[in-house]
Amino acid sequence: MKATTRHIVALFLSTLIFFQGCSVYKSANVTLEEAVRAETKGRIIKKNGKKIKFLKVVFEDGQYKSIEKLGGGTVKTQIEVDKIEKVQFKDKVLSIILPIGIYIILIGVGSKLSPGVLVSI
Repeated sequence: MKATTRHIVALFLSTLIFFQGCSVYKSANVTLEEAVRAETKGRIIKKNGKKIKFLKVVFEDGQYKSIEKLGGGTVKTQIEVDKIEKVQFKDKVLSIILPIGIYIILIGVGSKLSPGVLVSI
């Protein structure tokens, strides 16, 4: 079976979506003070289980605030310190390596299932 242009476009688009949607976070819990100093992406896990992804944490007017991406811009949200269970940083290296590894495995499995499709690409 020969690969068509549709197959190639579908593979390319699915790859883009897959790489953009994968984030890995370090397991270590950090303090809000460390998050302010680090100025890096991460997430806050609240005691109720809700997860908030942030671009960075700032300390203004005696309060911690998270800068989050919303639509095309950013928004500052006050962090309720007493409701936080964990603060984690994004692991940049694993967030790049893990999706590539999974993608390579999926291509290998896919080529075993239908060898003619990926060979002709």
